[in-house]
Amino acid sequence: MSFDAFMKVDGVEGESLDDGHKGWVELLSYHYNAMQSISQTASSSGGATAGGVYLGDFQISKYVDRATPKLFEICCKGTHIKNVTIRIHRAGTEKFKYLDIVLEEVLISLVSGHGADQSGLPIESVNLNFGRIKFEYSQQRRADGGSAGIVSGGWDRIAKKPFA
Repeated sequence: MSFDAFMKVDGVEGESLDDGHKGWVELLSYHYNAMQSISQTASSSGGATAGGVYLGDFQISKYVDRATPKLFEICCKGTHIKNVTIRIHRAGTEKFKYLDIVLEEVLISLVSGHGADQSGLPIESVNLNFGRIKFEYSQQRRADGGSAGIVSGGWDRIAKKPFA
């Protein structure tokens, strides 16, 4: 399944001309992870016990564009960003927004250039460290392509509790 992905960063202008995402940053890929610390010491119910969650940086890759200098500067200065939104659409004639990922209290922890990909254009990776993350997934109905409802969930790493 192909997808279109966009990122909106408070105070940073991208080059997207896509309807509904003008001025957003176009993404090539993204990556996130959550890893639960597991102890093999049995709990009173007999199973392993959970420790605490480790949330890795949210990583994106993109072509070098007008956002590049600002993202680099924000990283160097350690500037806090209030909100970053990642929006994923199923590609096609009728785009369907099926995933929004909202990051709050963000610091850019890495900006890394990689030269060119197969298109010949230079690309870069950007790592986003966040205080809170929220996912909103919209299930698509197979019959007519509309939304079958939204499921949301997330984590507040500052308060160590669910965030949705």
